[in-house]
Amino acid sequence: LRLVVAGLMGSGKSTLCRMLGHLLGGVWINQDEFSSRGKGAKKAFLAEIKRVAADTTIPVLIVDKINTMRQHRFDILKSMQCENHGNAVFVQLAHPKDAAGSFKNQSRLCISRIQGRGHNHRTLMGDDPKLKQILNMTVKGIEPMADDEMERFAGNFVVDMTLPAKKLLMTVLCQLGNAGFLCSFDVEGLSMQNRLSEAFSINQTAEAKLKVADEAAKTKEKAPEDGAKQQTTSGKKSKTSKQASDGEPQKAKEKQPLLWAVDLDGDSSDAVRALWNDLSISAPNL
Repeated sequence: LRLVVAGLMGSGKSTLCRMLGHLLGGVWINQDEFSSRGKGAKKAFLAEIKRVAADTTIPVLIVDKINTMRQHRFDILKSMQCENHGNAVFVQLAHPKDAAGSFKNQSRLCISRIQGRGHNHRTLMGDDPKLKQILNMTVKGIEPMADDEMERFAGNFVVDMTLPAKKLLMTVLCQLGNAGFLCSFDVEGLSMQNRLSEAFSINQTAEAKLKVADEAAKTKEKAPEDGAKQQTTSGKKSKTSKQASDGEPQKAKEKQPLLWAVDLDGDSSDAVRALWNDLSISAPNL
């Protein structure tokens, strides 16, 4: 079984994928895990999908990506095409109050969730001042699935993203089971409260570890900065004192221009490209 899970950032994809992976004994491939690869992130992400899909010992492959663009979905399916590709099923997380083609309520809820989780994420932080802009750009770049694309998947399910985590998990299990995609699994047993709670606990523990690791990384980054500032301040005081005693005039330090290089992941690059295309119409000289 090959599951392609889609939804905006903050829609609950990772929570669902982690719990499904635990219950089904599958492998969860999260695009966020490859964000540190820079320009090679996309290639590494697709290569890992291809590697896992070819492994006959893995019963379920779960791919976690926002999957808003047709090319993204095509690339994932292409990477899954091997002798052991299995049934590819598309699972879309959506807001029940959104009409077809609308993402207004989903976007609002996602922003609220991301702000609530703070820094407990690898790529998009809750205090990012451009959070709403990033979500809006992503929504503008969404390409709905056409009929010909849907035919490439053995199944296509839409799931209510507002459901509590355990109920969301049980809903997906029932949908997959009723459609005959979990014939080799005891769906009734997996849907029991103790198993759902077990999967939920695994997810909570993983998120807690992620938060601790993030806080530790921030502390490590801050320590050298504080030390450098203290050393710089001390050096300046010493130099100023020496100049004053020698009677030498202090020279104004020339300001150096700051240069920044921004390395975006695949989804962020697509979002910026979509915004650029929109602006090129209203501001052709930009």
